[in-house]
Amino acid sequence: MKSPHKTLFTITLITSTILVISSSNWITIWMGLEINMLSFIPLMMKSNTNNEPEAAVKYLVPQSLASALFITASLLSMTFKKITNLMTVSMALKLGIAPLHLWFPAVMASLPILPSLILLTWQKIAPMSTITLVKPTNPMIITFLIITTAMWGSIMGLNQTDIRSILTYSSISHLGWMLASTQSSTHIMWMYLITYILLTLSVFTLISTKQTKFTSQLTSLFSKNNDTKLISLAILSLAGLPPLTGFILKLIVILNTNINMIAISMLILGAMISLTFYLNLFMTTYTSEKLQEKEKLPSKTKTIAIFTLLQITPLPMMIMLL
Repeated sequence: MKSPHKTLFTITLITSTILVISSSNWITIWMGLEINMLSFIPLMMKSNTNNEPEAAVKYLVPQSLASALFITASLLSMTFKKITNLMTVSMALKLGIAPLHLWFPAVMASLPILPSLILLTWQKIAPMSTITLVKPTNPMIITFLIITTAMWGSIMGLNQTDIRSILTYSSISHLGWMLASTQSSTHIMWMYLITYILLTLSVFTLISTKQTKFTSQLTSLFSKNNDTKLISLAILSLAGLPPLTGFILKLIVILNTNINMIAISMLILGAMISLTFYLNLFMTTYTSEKLQEKEKLPSKTKTIAIFTLLQITPLPMMIMLL
């Protein structure tokens, strides 16, 4: 028998995010963030294992702290203008932005594949929408968060070989670019976030279709059939390889952001570190595994292939710029 409570919490998860996006009042935004947090915690309990309650506690504590900081800062912001900096810090804690990211890898390490996908994608929408509304009095806070997030996510990803850890630190690195996009215009931030969600979704879809263990080595995805190598394009697009969509998005952010050159240089350096790591990973894979005979794609795999190609081509992004 299916659990009806999961359907209920899924609906409230979606509704709370829409509430945050459409609100202009700090109290309403805080209510949406709280409902969003409380709706996601039951969805983390997908199987009866000891890891999931531990992950729920690790997720609840920093999220509750961030919500408390946000509502306190929002109530005092009318009197103390500088306290808006605390609102930015609270959203950084909710997102897992470095150096406030320590809870994020720990939670990801204990979650199954579906809650991990939600945490990497949907749970970023509401805090990122809130950050675009907050105007910190000290812009150096945003610059500091951009630099630390972009560099830390890239450097920590160098030592990872399993899918879970790579996607976790890749997400942290992309948060730096999302923060930089908030310093240009809102529509660029949404364009970056939505494309990142689609690319991540395509990776998770192929992993689940191939029935690959979420903790398996990434190189094992590309050792059986040529059609599975298609996923490398989506991952390399996340890394920012020209001329894929990930590179086009990063170029748009660099050309439109208002941050200083030091932060832009750190973003580019972090992207180069990530790209070097991904290229080394796939070059090792392709040279060590012999290509097998081509097999006819099943209908489901064909759908995923088309879905992935639509996301990695830079043509839609170029059309949006016209």
